[in-house]
Amino acid sequence: MTSRESIGAVPNDSQGWFSRIIDSSSISALALLVYEILLTFDDEVELIWTKPGSSFIKWLFLLMRYFGLTSQIGNHLLSLHIASTVPATLHYCRLWYTWRLVSAQVMLAAVETTLILRGQ
Repeated sequence: MTSRESIGAVPNDSQGWFSRIIDSSSISALALLVYEILLTFDDEVELIWTKPGSSFIKWLFLLMRYFGLTSQIGNHLLSLHIASTVPATLHYCRLWYTWRLVSAQVMLAAVETTLILRGQ
């Protein structure tokens, strides 16, 4: 066995291989998120939607719930575009990185706010 054939070696078509991994993981995460939302939608309607419109917790929950979904869809669409234009342009790499960074920071701030409010 040559060093190229060793376990974990990257196939000759490494760019296509990596883009398929990105696409598969993105679709898997999106499917899991949609599945979780569908499983708990009845509870969400009963416990969250019935709260007054001015409830900060209600809007914080909805932000976390649906911004996460929107973020994952956006991430998948950008990943598809980047994977279809391998090698990706610097513009799309920056756009994808910025989208992921902003999405992560918004979600982190929302989760931290929830935890702070819960601890009071």
